Amino acid sequence: MLRRGTRKRTASTRAGVRRTPVISQGVSSVQSTLRDARPGHLSESIYTTSGLESVAIPTISTTRIRTTHSGYLTCFITEATKRPPAYLINRDLRNDAKVWLIFLEHFNGDCYLPENAWITNETLHLHTDSCGNSALGCGSYFDSKWAQYKWPEAWSNMPIMKDITFLELVPIVLAMFIWASDFKNRKILFRIDNMALVSIINKRTVKSKHVMTFIRPLVLFTMQLNIQFKTQHIDGLRNEIADSISQFQLHRFRELAPK
Repeated sequence: MLRRGTRKRTASTRAGVRRTPVISQGVSSVQSTLRDARPGHLSESIYTTSGLESVAIPTISTTRIRTTHSGYLTCFITEATKRPPAYLINRDLRNDAKVWLIFLEHFNGDCYLPENAWITNETLHLHTDSCGNSALGCGSYFDSKWAQYKWPEAWSNMPIMKDITFLELVPIVLAMFIWASDFKNRKILFRIDNMALVSIINKRTVKSKHVMTFIRPLVLFTMQLNIQFKTQHIDGLRNEIADSISQFQLHRFRELAPK
């Protein structure tokens, strides 16, 4: 029997883990947290923006917001002492949270099952390429359709032109946005020869800020259209058609792709 003025010690309490009720109203929960928190800080809390019914989840020791394909954005913060600690939330974490807020605000709850097999970009006749010359640009080719983008003049003397990983990401994002209706509810496997870009696309994160400015809208856009994508590293991969587009060699391009 419990004595007056005491409370029952559960297994989770004895283990030093507090069970915190999850707030199921995902969008409003995270919005209010970001709005009410002191600048640069977040008080001890736990929010899951899954839109599912409320459950209780133990708080675990991490301060990183992790975004995955599961459709959850969860912020776990440790209860290390009786006084709730505060953790720094930088601009990158806020931008990650905004991606999920935008998605959840317009998500109607419907999700169609994608195809079982992953389709390679070669099967789709989808190819991309970038040129490191500031006077040229990048190109994308998809099933007899093509797109070309010239690098901005403002990039001419900037370090960004030396970042080949960023430059090769641009035509992939360009292709996904232009021909999104053809990729809806599909699982696409990009086979590329840049190992760094393979890691970035598969992990959906990187320290480079200008690369993340492309990754975030790409992730949001593909979630909205139920497009799954990943990459695989292939040594020495080269596509002449996309290469001719990126180098603005239209005569060569017409010879390679007469249609």
